Amino acid sequence: MTYKNKYITAVISLLLVLSIMPMLISTASEPVNTLNTTTYYITNVSELQDMYNDLEGTYILSNDIDASITSTWNGGAGFEPIGESIEDPFEGVFDGQGYTISGLYINNSIQNYMGLFGFNSGNITNINIFDSEVIGFAQVGILVGQNIGIVSLSNVSGIVNGYSQVGGIVGDNPTGFIYNSSASAIVNGNGFVGGFVGFSEGDITNCYATGDVYGETNVGGFVGILQNGHYLTNCYATGNSYGNENVGGLVGHVQDGIIKDCYATGNVSADINSGTLCGLVENDRELSIIKDSFALYNPIEDLFGNVGFGVEFVGRVASVTDTQLKDIRLFNGTEWDTELDAYGDPLGALNTNWNFINIWGIDNEESYPYLLWQHTEDSLTIFDALFLMLYNLFILIIILLIIKKIFERLSDKKKVK
Repeated sequence: MTYKNKYITAVISLLLVLSIMPMLISTASEPVNTLNTTTYYITNVSELQDMYNDLEGTYILSNDIDASITSTWNGGAGFEPIGESIEDPFEGVFDGQGYTISGLYINNSIQNYMGLFGFNSGNITNINIFDSEVIGFAQVGILVGQNIGIVSLSNVSGIVNGYSQVGGIVGDNPTGFIYNSSASAIVNGNGFVGGFVGFSEGDITNCYATGDVYGETNVGGFVGILQNGHYLTNCYATGNSYGNENVGGLVGHVQDGIIKDCYATGNVSADINSGTLCGLVENDRELSIIKDSFALYNPIEDLFGNVGFGVEFVGRVASVTDTQLKDIRLFNGTEWDTELDAYGDPLGALNTNWNFINIWGIDNEESYPYLLWQHTEDSLTIFDALFLMLYNLFILIIILLIIKKIFERLSDKKKVK
């Protein structure tokens, strides 16, 4: 074997070892220290509860967890939220790897910051929490009570009960960022109640909510109140919203908020300021913009309950029929010369430009728009990961063999000379 052949063989062997090492490390059961942080692999509900011992750690869920036993913990109070307050928040990383926690139970009706994570300023991703029940006073949500960090790729279902700032996935989102997530929960509260988030001064994109929402004031199928120039984009709500004042199918109360490329289909019921899209829209700081958003026509409720002076409507904002909401022409800027909206007004030249390449999908004339990430495959299993690793190694070896062949030809040419 020549020197060059030995060199290439050694490189291939090294790459093989380096490729296998991450998989070996990822199956470790003991915590691993890396750059002054600790990585923990969670396999059961007790280890899940123990996260409060290190609020700056990195946590990786290794399998599905049945948390139904939490209904018997702490005298019926259930699971203790991780990061119990603004003074003692969760600041680490939690990666659920697409696994599911089922049966989570939390019951403390006089306590704030109720959820799997009470107060989050870290990064929570890729977790499902199904068939859960969370009860608290304020800042109450299945995944997070109050969020100033990042929540992504997460889905929840169950029942949420609270008084103020109550939401399906997050109760209060003052400065946080939430994307590619969903909530299918029945949500009950008094004020600032939403199917996805109760109170939001943060940004939310590519998310949806499907549960019914019950409250008194500022009640929305997706968000109870949206404030201070922050946005809600590429989102939808299908649940019904019930309340007394400022109730909307998508957002109960918009106060200097931005809504773009969203829709709502649920029924709405309220005595004051109720709308199929938004209940009350205010523009105190001239920041409220509603663009290219729609609500399913309701013969009883208007698109908006009450719209304050100076709110900017951009593109098309309309109440539409079931058939129109299933027609891609409504969303891609097609001009409808003769089509009327649900109130008999001409839709005319639409300026809509929803992204049907990598955000939205639609089964034209058969379904409402859906988010493409809803139809992606589940997280990779270890067998999928092994297959991809071997496939990538195979491609790498082919490339290196080609390089080897090139070296040999160059050497042959030099010998001929």
